[in-house]
Amino acid sequence: MLWRDLRLVLFSLFVVSVLFGVFNYLRLFHFQLDIDIERFLTLALFFVVSIFYIFLSERLTQDAKTSNAMMEENRIAEVMVEITRSLSTSLNTEDVLFSIVTRLSEVLEAEECSIVRIDPKTGAVKIVVRVPNAEERNVPIQLDQYPELKHAFDSRRFLYVPDAKPAGVIAVPMIAHESVLGLIYVRSGKLKPILSDATARFFEVMASTAANALRNAQLFEEVEHRARTDFLTGLPNHRFFQATLTVELGRAQRHNHPLSLLIIDLDFLKEVNDRFGHPSGDLVIRTIAETIRSTCREIDFAARYGGEEFTVILPETPLAGAIQVADRIRERIAAEQISRIGSITASVGVSNYPVNALTKEDLIRVADQALYVAKNGGRDRVAYFNYQMLTK
Repeated sequence: MLWRDLRLVLFSLFVVSVLFGVFNYLRLFHFQLDIDIERFLTLALFFVVSIFYIFLSERLTQDAKTSNAMMEENRIAEVMVEITRSLSTSLNTEDVLFSIVTRLSEVLEAEECSIVRIDPKTGAVKIVVRVPNAEERNVPIQLDQYPELKHAFDSRRFLYVPDAKPAGVIAVPMIAHESVLGLIYVRSGKLKPILSDATARFFEVMASTAANALRNAQLFEEVEHRARTDFLTGLPNHRFFQATLTVELGRAQRHNHPLSLLIIDLDFLKEVNDRFGHPSGDLVIRTIAETIRSTCREIDFAARYGGEEFTVILPETPLAGAIQVADRIRERIAAEQISRIGSITASVGVSNYPVNALTKEDLIRVADQALYVAKNGGRDRVAYFNYQMLTK
């Protein structure tokens, strides 16, 4: 490379040498020349040296640019390797995404770097991770309030605006299986006027990595949801109820707080199935499940126990409060009018920690016994533990 750049310089030196020889040859034969040969050669030599300096400076500048580019590519490669390693060693999606935004923020000296997730079903948008303010996670936002993000989402293309105010903006869509699962959002006042090829490739890799992480999280959530949810009602299933009751009882025991449990059984559902058919029975179960869900507080946990039975875990609720909740649920079930079927009633059994049960098994057994009492007492009523039950 250097030899090619010096050819003109060497050619110039050759021409000057030839001219010097010609002038000396003419002097030998006493030709009279109106040229100051020494001055001419001095200027020619100065010209050659100038050309050499220009080519050398250009070469050094190009070498410096190449060196900087190689350093940038090496740094980017190191970041890619680090993030790939974190992806392979962690099954926690948020940890992987946090690693991505942290390293991006460092590489670009960014004021803010975030990963935004977009739910493909609902269209809900939230900031999953953000640097700085790493503690702010899963923050809902409106995409219309972020024009750069909206443009990148709608166009499905990389957006690079280095001269945006108050800081330059990068927005990169994260695409997997033809769906935009989210966006990488960067604000930095130190963005270069032109995006280098290395940085563009870097963002492509990061967007692909983050998209795969979000896709894996989405698939995991779907599988987990199916494993925890009753397919007919959409309520948590029996297995999830058991696990949740264990956790809630443990919390109540640690903090010495009350915990109540309701078991709700629909009265005469078999008659509905016999008269109207099982699809109508399923309609009743779905309708009553929604009634129970809407009657509960946010901290309560309603689940389908099995068949026509439901359960409700009532944290921080003493026995008297649980009886009131149970009666309210019973009344709302009785008031529900179901198409072509009419109304249906329910019986409810109540148990409480620590009044009449100390273990998970006791809570379920005592509530079940109370439900049995409610059924035998005429149905459409609430029953709770009393000492006469101990003799049954």
